[in-house]
Amino acid sequence: MVTSAAQTTERIIDILPANQQEQGKVQLPQVLKAVLLQCLLPKFHGEGRIAIFEIMIATSDVRNLIRQVKNH
Repeated sequence: MVTSAAQTTERIIDILPANQQEQGKVQLPQVLKAVLLQCLLPKFHGEGRIAIFEIMIATSDVRNLIRQVKNH
C-alpha cells in the first residue's frame, strides 16, 4: 500500500516492465508536475471517515530524487 506521495513515484516506476524501468526513472521526472495522495482515515469521534491529502510539487530537487530512486 502506498502511504506517501514520494512512494507513489516509486510505485509508478515499479509497474513498468523491468526492461523499461530505467527509462521510466528518466522520463517520469520530466513530465511530472505534482503528486496528490489522498487517504481516508476514521474520524476520532463518530462514524465515517475524513480525507487527508499530501501534495508533492515536482521541484528540480524532487525530480533529481525520483531519478535516483531516493523516495525517503
